[in-house]
Order: sequence, then structure tokens, then C-alpha cells
Amino acid sequence: MMRLSMVLLAVLQSALGVEGPLPVPVAPPGLEVELRAVGSRTTFRLSEPVPVEVSFRSSKPSTYRIEIADGWNGAPTTDRFTVEPGKSVIDRQVWWLPTFTCCDSRRPVLRATPAVYEYELTDLLRFTEPGEYRVQFSTRRVFTASGAGLADSSDLVVRSNVLTVNVIEDDPKWLDEMLPTALAGVSAAPSASERQALPRLPSRGSLVKPTVSDAMRRYTAATRQLQLLDTPAAVSARVARISMPSSEEVRFIEAKVGGTIPVDSSVAYSSRPDVVAAALEERAAAPEFGITRGYFELWHKVVLERDYPKLVRLGRPDGPRMPETGGAAGVLAKRQLLNIMQRLSAAKVGVAAEITATTVRRVDQELARAEQP
Repeated sequence: MMRLSMVLLAVLQSALGVEGPLPVPVAPPGLEVELRAVGSRTTFRLSEPVPVEVSFRSSKPSTYRIEIADGWNGAPTTDRFTVEPGKSVIDRQVWWLPTFTCCDSRRPVLRATPAVYEYELTDLLRFTEPGEYRVQFSTRRVFTASGAGLADSSDLVVRSNVLTVNVIEDDPKWLDEMLPTALAGVSAAPSASERQALPRLPSRGSLVKPTVSDAMRRYTAATRQLQLLDTPAAVSARVARISMPSSEEVRFIEAKVGGTIPVDSSVAYSSRPDVVAAALEERAAAPEFGITRGYFELWHKVVLERDYPKLVRLGRPDGPRMPETGGAAGVLAKRQLLNIMQRLSAAKVGVAAEITATTVRRVDQELARAEQP
């Protein structure tokens, strides 16, 4: 099958918050969808990953299929986790649009024996306060036997039971122990080719998703843990991992093509945007560090989150999901950061000076257009 090289933007999975009772579970006749804890554990620290499982089974033979080629078409992008109450939960994907490679598909038939898939709830949201939270899963990746096109989502919307998760305060001793453990784990990274490889496709007809190597599994677990640690030392460690591209990359992508070299947004997965903003400014001040456009945009979003926290809190599902970063607040924050960047650029040296100058010029031009009456 010919694989298209086109990369489509999509929201891979996301979390929504609600006020009041969660919706009633929904599934067509014969289909069961169950959200459950992994190993029956439902209590977690604020800075711990929260794994969950979703089970799919069909009591009607050859009636339903499930799309399991994650990262290869649009159907898996419809996975949703709804949380109540949502006011103390940060939507970790409010600032970015993940991608999938178009197009391929694997839609095996669901059977009476459950097909169980794991999710990391904290890949999608962050609890900012201790408490009891009610979580529900929904998706449009289940099809009738006839199915649909490769990039299509199903007409069937299935909604699971409600799982209660208890979140407790972090233990300071545990936090101190976890940082060096997480840093050691991310330092032992697999090869770049393995980390950047496209997701593997499942075998045809199988309900089992492909596994990754033990090295990749350990690295992913350590990365997740580092992202969730919110001490100033952990935030600084995350920011320090942002690498500066070469001047050739910047000249081609940012200066000539007008694109943006992306920066890993997981740096900002935090309940302390004030700490993240301070760490980003400290890194930006280093004379040998060039401030790319991607770095500037991440910094801008963190400052907005710091000054306007409601932008990233889970709201009602019928409300707007993406914040208006181009509004008056966004323009003001960009102007303030541009002033800081212009001041810092005077101390830049070598390639860092060239990279920062390119970013200053582009942002200044865009703001000039945005600020026109």
C-alpha cells in the first residue's frame, strides 16, 4: 500500500472537564467499554503518572471493529477523557496539535474476549490539587463491520463507565528521590532512530498493539516522570534539555522558509507556570543559547498560562477548547517578551546571536502587523 508522506494535524487525544454529573455510559447493543484502574490502584500522588486501562468486548460475533493503528489515521484521535470536577485540572494539550502520518489502518473484529489497551491519563491532563476526581472515557474508534474511510472517525460514539481517582499531596522525600532517578532514566536514551521512528503497525487481524523495546519503555517512563515533577530543580532540568539547533537549520527553516523549529512542549507540563517562566528566561539569558522562534512561542504560552490560568483549565465540554493566543492578552505578552529578548540579544555571541536576531526580526514584524489599528 502506498504511504502518503503528508502529515496531518489532529488532536491525538484530549481531556475535557465538566461541571456536574458526567454523561451516562453509552454503547450500541452487544458492545461493552470499561474504564478501569491498572492493578486496582486508584490513589496517586500529585506528581505521579496515572495509568488506566480501557477494555473493549463484543458479545455479537463479527459486528464491531476497532481501529488500533494509532498514529496512522484520524480515528484514534477521537479518544477523550472527561473529568469532573475540571476546575483543578490542566489540559496538557491545549497548546499543541499532535500529528499522524497518513494513511494506514488496522481494524480487527472485536470478540467476546476483552481487548485491553493502556493509557497514561497524565499524558493528557494534570491534577493541580489533591481531591477525588471522576473520570470517563469516550471514543469514535469503534466501527460497525462495514467500517469507514482510513482517516474517518466512526459514527458510533461509545462512552465508558466512571472511574474514581484519588489524588493526594506529594511526599517531599519521594520528590527528592525521584528527580535523580528520572534524570538517570532520560540520560539512558535509546538511539535517535528508535526514538523518532514512526509507530509500528499491528499485525492484520490481531487485537494486540505493537510493543516497544525495554529500553524505549524505560526511557518513556522516565520522561513521563520528569515531566510531572514540579520542583524548581526538576523544572530547570527539563528546560536545560532544550537543545539549540544549528545555524544552517535556522537559516533554512526559520529565515528562508518562514517555518518554526518546534520545541518539546512537555517542558511546560506544570502546575507552576511561574517557575517554568523563570527557568525559560534564565536559559534565554545565556550568551551562548540562541532563542529560536519555537522557544519564544513556548515561552509566550507559559507566560500567558501564568498570567491567565483559566486558559488551560478544563472547562465545560461545549465551551471553546483552544485559547485565543492572538487576542489582546496574547499580543501584550508577546510585546513584553520581545522587549526582554531584545535586551538579552545584546549579550549573545556567535551562532546564538544570529539565531536570536532572526527571531527578534520575525516577532517584531508580526507584532507590527497585529498592533495596527
